Amino acid sequence: MSLTKATYSMIDGAPVNVLDFGADPTGATDSTTAIQAAINFAIANRKSLPGMVTGFSAPEVHFSEGSIYKVTGNISVGTGIKLFGNKAIITSGTYPYPQINPLFTNVGPESTIDGFVTFGFTNVVMISTANVDAVLIEIKNCEIQEWSGYAIFVDNNSASTLLKINNNKFYARVAGAWVLKNECDVCLFDDNWVQGPCDTFFWNTKQLYVRGMFGVPTASTSNSRWIYNEGTQLTCRDSRFGGEAGARTIVDQITGPGGTNATKLVVENCEVWSTGFPLIRFNDIPDVFAFTRNYGFNGAYPFQFNTIPSATKNAFGSRNTWTVGENEYVEIGGLRSSSEDVTANNKSVVIENVRAALGTETFTSSAVVRNILHTEVGFGNAGSITAGMTTSTSTDFFGATVQTVNGINGTSQFNTNWTTLLSGLAAGSYTMLVNIAVNSGASVLLTLNAGNNIRTENLTLGKYTLAVPFYFDGTNATVCGYAVKNICAGTQIAHGGLRIVAGTADGYKKWNTECLGTAIPTSGYWRLGDRVINSAPTVLQPKAWVCTAAGTVGTWVSEGNL
Repeated sequence: MSLTKATYSMIDGAPVNVLDFGADPTGATDSTTAIQAAINFAIANRKSLPGMVTGFSAPEVHFSEGSIYKVTGNISVGTGIKLFGNKAIITSGTYPYPQINPLFTNVGPESTIDGFVTFGFTNVVMISTANVDAVLIEIKNCEIQEWSGYAIFVDNNSASTLLKINNNKFYARVAGAWVLKNECDVCLFDDNWVQGPCDTFFWNTKQLYVRGMFGVPTASTSNSRWIYNEGTQLTCRDSRFGGEAGARTIVDQITGPGGTNATKLVVENCEVWSTGFPLIRFNDIPDVFAFTRNYGFNGAYPFQFNTIPSATKNAFGSRNTWTVGENEYVEIGGLRSSSEDVTANNKSVVIENVRAALGTETFTSSAVVRNILHTEVGFGNAGSITAGMTTSTSTDFFGATVQTVNGINGTSQFNTNWTTLLSGLAAGSYTMLVNIAVNSGASVLLTLNAGNNIRTENLTLGKYTLAVPFYFDGTNATVCGYAVKNICAGTQIAHGGLRIVAGTADGYKKWNTECLGTAIPTSGYWRLGDRVINSAPTVLQPKAWVCTAAGTVGTWVSEGNL
């Protein structure tokens, strides 16, 4: 009695296996025709029923685990097909894998591509739904390598689609490769690994949600970016935008206000390693922008504004909502434009960094170890003030003689720093205090640098005392200083120098400096309104002293006895 081979396709409704149609699992011969035949057979034998949306039985086509399939042409997937790779490898040929043709094309409504490892091709998955309503497409558990175009490409007639891309790995080799072009109304890109030298990883034209991504860029240029966004909504959460050799801008924002439908850009709870590039590059400004609870380092101004359309600027504030805060160890605060100061008359953004919480609220008068005035070496050095800006001296709100700086249009800033300021001090923790005022005009960006600990603040009109804690090892040259940027025409700031105290002090306080002591100070430069609270009060002794005239030691008056 002889036996014949039973195949899956012999049983009505059973999954189809490409081996039944002659696919070669060794990769020695071309399996393109066999794989297409298996899919065509599944489509021909699927079941469907009419309804609000046509329902398909969604037949399954399986590839054998541990197999390698060579494909030299296109595989047309169609509608309602579920392809299960079971970690089979599909290659366009031998290494270096040819990048001549796409792999899966015409991926239509209600299709699934699950568990493939691919090497080569131009585009790997090409989605085309003819804009049929209520479409769900899933791409999951795949490992896509060595493509030259788009790993996943959605055509411009596939809007009414929910595209779910999850638990995949993308390894690109060439700069011209893209991970995704999204034209679907909603694309969920969840829990994926992305790696490579791509000039741009994502192109979004509709709504894209990037969540749980681990990104490793391996090379970059000055124009590299993670996401080119011209869609109505982009949300990035709980993801890592890596800072390896390919550190780059996170989002190149193209979309402006949405009119009837609000546009939105959200970057939240992410690692952002953009190094020398701006975090967000605005070519227009969306209705809603949120940059919160992120972690990382940025060596350039964080938000760059290119030429913003006049219509956006004229309407700025009537609808645009900005939330920027609670970002840890991120140098943020500047709003920089290559052609104009967008924030001058339109918008002030309050920046909060977690690192600004510095501990105790006061310091002792005896803890003041350095007082540096604006007349000291370190101010007015060549290049420290932008050409065209003017300076003068006046008496500040603390009664001290200060330098005023008047801004100009364009890129305008001044900076101060000293590398030997701490010479002679013992190793330990210190705090740098700076008094500064914005007397008129628009907001400015203040960057404080104390021993390479950076604090930035976007300061509006007002008078401030700010602080940065740092550790000094007692031997190395340590930079201490500050810089003020974006001082546009009509804006004037006043500054008087800085003070170094041992220990920690209040991280953000307006108007005057308070400290603890047992008597009025006998050394150092003090400003009008400075206050020393008696740290060892007794009956009939002063409860505090106030500086009534600025100067070395200053003039002090008791606030009254207990």
